[in-house]
Amino acid sequence: MQGIDCKKGSGFTGGEEQATTRAQRPRVTARGSGGSYAPARLSTPSLPLSQPSAGVYIPPPVNNPSAQINQLNHSFPLNGGLGLNPTNRDAYIRYNLTR
Repeated sequence: MQGIDCKKGSGFTGGEEQATTRAQRPRVTARGSGGSYAPARLSTPSLPLSQPSAGVYIPPPVNNPSAQINQLNHSFPLNGGLGLNPTNRDAYIRYNLTR
């Protein structure tokens, strides 16, 4: 195949020279219909970003026997018969009240 000669004045001058020279273009700074835009200043957060997770709630110990019996009455359906706990409500209260 015969090669076709390139036109010398077509804008291609050489690979190295083209990489170092750039076309001068006007810089456009204003865009859209609005005026100048100034972003809001960000302040540093007052709280740390990572907060420790809340632990399991542990109620304070009850010193009043009446309140402790009431608490045992409410806990019997969940804890009665588990482990060494008696299955009878009265026995469960007596067993846990003396501990």
